[in-house]
Amino acid sequence: MRIRVAKLLVLLWSLCLFGVAQANTTIRVLETYPSGPSISLPNNWNFHLRLAYATDVPVGIWIQPFFQGKRVPDAGTSPSAQYAGEGEAVAWFFFMRPGEEVDEIRITAGDGRKNPVVATYRVHVVGTGSSAAAETSPAWVSAASARVAAAEKQAMDASMREPVGIVTRLLIFALGLTMLALGLSGLALPLWLCWRWRGGWRFAAAMPVALMSFAVLRFEIEVTRDPTSHNLWPLELLLFALCSLAISAALLIARKLTGKPIRSN
Repeated sequence: MRIRVAKLLVLLWSLCLFGVAQANTTIRVLETYPSGPSISLPNNWNFHLRLAYATDVPVGIWIQPFFQGKRVPDAGTSPSAQYAGEGEAVAWFFFMRPGEEVDEIRITAGDGRKNPVVATYRVHVVGTGSSAAAETSPAWVSAASARVAAAEKQAMDASMREPVGIVTRLLIFALGLTMLALGLSGLALPLWLCWRWRGGWRFAAAMPVALMSFAVLRFEIEVTRDPTSHNLWPLELLLFALCSLAISAALLIARKLTGKPIRSN
């Protein structure tokens, strides 16, 4: 009985300490970039918050964009380092698609499992989806970007120093060849069908050719306008190539079922 009472007292004491530690974590917004009560955020821009914090225990600091009381789902947010004592931190968010809005930013702090809201910041931010000319950002934004770049470089250097086994290299090489073969087949197979078939079948075989042509032309136009609009273009083209292969395979099966020969000439 005494052991149970002692455990209960320890648990209550821990909860009290945790509550005091959370209550002693304070955060306030010093400034933002871009600044102002109502902001139009261009494409590929981040909305930065310069934060002052004071905490008795090590915590992470995160932000959550909200609009009309609901979390904005299509908004990416910055990661967090661990902070203790007093100092400044920088957090940011960005829109993944144009037209999104934010009217409140909730700032949370905790150990990653329990992260209560310790501050809120009211601001109206709208994603325009349009590009904007580059401009000189404040020193605190540039410093934060430099720290993130340095951390990413350090992580990349650490991963590059790790030895890669022969099996992993062979798998990567085989994966690259497979993706290249699928991409080329997505254009080569429908072109071959267009060359071999006649009449309505040729018109049907031209559909995946038009799909691939549209994908390449679209990428060319959008990348010319904004070089960062398709950073994952190889994967996007691979998806279009897979769709082209699926359509061509369906046409081959349909032609086989109708008793038509695969080759018409």
